[in-house]
Amino acid sequence: MTKLKLFVWENVLTDYTSGMICTLAENLEQAFDLLYEKDSIAWSQMQGIWNSEAFSFESEQMKEIVKKYPKKDLTFLQKKRLEQMKVKVCNTHIPPKVVKVPKAFVVYGGG
Repeated sequence: MTKLKLFVWENVLTDYTSGMICTLAENLEQAFDLLYEKDSIAWSQMQGIWNSEAFSFESEQMKEIVKKYPKKDLTFLQKKRLEQMKVKVCNTHIPPKVVKVPKAFVVYGGG
């Protein structure tokens, strides 16, 4: 069995205050796959592809997806748009901390 590592991204997903992402995975690629499964929006922000134009409900691409899946929730629709964009990649401009030994993290809420 491969040892798991904790991948930690701090000061990400910022609105009024910064957020944090943690994944427990064997490697960085698996960490991104797990993040995509859990929260495709966070995943796309980490990829640097989240922007209002690509996901705008005014765009023809999103209108097409909504028409095809009229009763689906927002996350489902956004995942379909990501699939349509063919951007399932595993990189980020923000490198994670990789934790292999016991360590504590603290993030205060705010906003």
